Amino acid sequence: MKLSDLFRDRTQGRDCPGDISFREFLEEKAADMDPLTPDDLEKWISDGHFALFGEVPGQWWTEVGIPLLKVRARGVLVTAFEPFGGETMNPTEAILGELPETVGSFALRKLLLPVEFARARETACAEYDRLRPAAVVMLGQAGGRSTVTVETTGKNVMNGRIPDNSGYEPHGEPVDENGPEKLFSSADVDGIVRAVSAAGIPCERSDDAGEYVCNALLYGMLFHNGGKVPTVFIHVPYATEQGHIDKPSMEIRDMTRASLAAIRSVTEQIESGIVGM
Repeated sequence: MKLSDLFRDRTQGRDCPGDISFREFLEEKAADMDPLTPDDLEKWISDGHFALFGEVPGQWWTEVGIPLLKVRARGVLVTAFEPFGGETMNPTEAILGELPETVGSFALRKLLLPVEFARARETACAEYDRLRPAAVVMLGQAGGRSTVTVETTGKNVMNGRIPDNSGYEPHGEPVDENGPEKLFSSADVDGIVRAVSAAGIPCERSDDAGEYVCNALLYGMLFHNGGKVPTVFIHVPYATEQGHIDKPSMEIRDMTRASLAAIRSVTEQIESGIVGM
């Protein structure tokens, strides 16, 4: 049985004596374990034994004979954006607030990003390094599109049809001078499209993420993590609440359902071995 299952039984079971932190639980289990070698611990991590976000291990590990190593979190980093372009809201920020804390056995780590070419990807990549998630799902607004669109491709170019929120307005600069022309989503895009469509939300794949901050974030994250974990970007239309009566829009609740179906699809891809952690 995985440690995550034991922890859940320990904290939510019928005979649960009270709250216990993940660290306290591991300390309790460590008393029954032989000291682990680095190879042992890495195998436990890859096998999914450490399947919850818990307290970051510190000196405590060495006190119980376990080497001081970072534990890879079994979770999904989900990002969204603040308003931009004169809008008072961004539907992805509202979606982020509506998403649950967990999807199956995966914890969701939610991150709101600035609409700034450099700072958005720097912030997201720093959080990726800190959390070491099993997947990355990024959300952005594509005003004018009528469906949820799952992006396949990040381009190594930045063009600002309007300045970003810091005032920066690039014209053809690369996202990364050392990167290739294009990088491709490391999740099963068509599987995500099918999952969102099955939830009753219009959804299509897209091979063009634009050249604004959304594209720069997708490209930057793929370049940073090398596609080692499922990484995908999803665009949503205007929200009905934004009042663009002359353009396609969608209710926040439907976009939230679509995002949740997409995240669930990614976690199921991991569980089934279609894509790896």
